[in-house]
Amino acid sequence: MKDIEAMVDSERQKLATKGDPREIELKLTKEIEQAKSSTIKWVVGWMVTLVIAQTGAITAMFMLLK
Repeated sequence: MKDIEAMVDSERQKLATKGDPREIELKLTKEIEQAKSSTIKWVVGWMVTLVIAQTGAITAMFMLLK
């Protein structure tokens, strides 16, 4: 009886691990898409900040030169 239970448990583990790689792949794909979008948002935010800072610096230079 214990041998049969051991075989059933072994087969359950095999079946469980067959689905895991696909599930892991889907989770990783989702995480990668989220990481890409957060990186893009971060870069765009920095670019906007730099443009605002440069515009302020150029405006200040022109005001000082008048």
